[in-house]
Amino acid sequence: LSSSQLQDNAFNDANDAGNWTVTVINPGNISSNTYTFTVTSATPTVTGVSPSPVPASASQQQLIINGNTFQSGATVTYHDPQGNTYASHATALLSSSQLQDNAFNDANDAGTWTVTVVNPGGVASNVYGFNVK
Repeated sequence: LSSSQLQDNAFNDANDAGNWTVTVINPGNISSNTYTFTVTSATPTVTGVSPSPVPASASQQQLIINGNTFQSGATVTYHDPQGNTYASHATALLSSSQLQDNAFNDANDAGTWTVTVVNPGGVASNVYGFNVK
């Protein structure tokens, strides 16, 4: 664009949050300094869980979390009907719109639970309520 600006129309961060670096190499193989910049994660959105309603059970069961902009390494946090927090744990990324949790255990506690997804980089989703019956 000018001697002080370049434009890269092909940059793709693949939604990989974190610190990135760039170096410009001019003709004659003359390198600039390295500049560090931060790419933030896209905000995930939870739109549902499956099965729905979730069966009340005192054992681990599979829960599919539906939504969008999920990333590999996303974690989930649940709150039971009394407001107790069940710490984040890793889930399997099925696609950018589905996470699979094979260790969900509602301790046979029926009522409205909530789930929040956190992508790598600490970007949290909406709080989504779902029923356990």
